[in-house]
Amino acid sequence: MRLDKSVFQVILLSGSALFCQAVSAQDAPSPQQALQNFGISATQIPQLERGEIIGYDVSETSQKELAIGVAMIMPVGLTQLADYIKKGKLNAGESDIVATGTLDGNASVDSFKKFAFTEKQLDEAKAFLEAEPGDEFNLSKAELDSLKSLQAGLEGADNKTLLKTANQKYREFLLQRLQAYKKSGLSRHCPLQPR
Repeated sequence: MRLDKSVFQVILLSGSALFCQAVSAQDAPSPQQALQNFGISATQIPQLERGEIIGYDVSETSQKELAIGVAMIMPVGLTQLADYIKKGKLNAGESDIVATGTLDGNASVDSFKKFAFTEKQLDEAKAFLEAEPGDEFNLSKAELDSLKSLQAGLEGADNKTLLKTANQKYREFLLQRLQAYKKSGLSRHCPLQPR
């Protein structure tokens, strides 16, 4: 999702490139120094070596920029890694990604139509409609209040109505979050931050 400007720095390191010293470049930094140049701490390097995905700080350059850094070691050669990146399928195997796309300046609730609970996720949709404070759905107080106001009108509703209502409200929240982010960035009000 493209909000205003986002920085998502991903380092996919080839196992062979990370741990082999360059023979012809005498001034080249060691793999550990190179990682530290990206902002990855020395204490995180053993995590990478164990095959874990790590996060690290990346500086934002404005109030409307969201920046995160993620690194992992891929046990493949650089050529294979480069080909994979060129094909643009970095999220192809990620089961938690619901939908992707670019949002223009005229985004509406309909812009989020791909973001929806399915019939197989009916229990999750019901849980969303009855959400409580916490990090399960990571909702703001205003969003929780909005859901509470719906609950009385949904007593006795059939599953189809519950699913439709959950999806509509979810999309409304996404639009409101986008609008708040575009207006104020992350500094003033961000419903995406845990409560």
